[in-house]
Amino acid sequence: MRSLLDSTTFRHSLRGYSSGEVDTFLEQLRSVAAPCQDDALECGDASAMAATPIGSRDIRTVQFRLSLRGYDVDEVDAFLERLAQAFDRADGRSA
Repeated sequence: MRSLLDSTTFRHSLRGYSSGEVDTFLEQLRSVAAPCQDDALECGDASAMAATPIGSRDIRTVQFRLSLRGYDVDEVDAFLERLAQAFDRADGRSA
């Protein structure tokens, strides 16, 4: 999960999510996933994730402002859903 977060990029669109807000949120997620070095989304330290205030619900409900030349909304939404599912698996819940 950590390497996926580090290597993720999004296309820009004429009107998309604020890149600054998305980048800030992803940086928070990187700090949660720091113990995980595996390339797979299944990788996750359940105890580290349980101790964090960020969970799959937060990932699914985060909202970003729209801005000109922001990140493509569909790409960001799809990526965040994959991350939320990974958090669910790490917590032992089904996605």
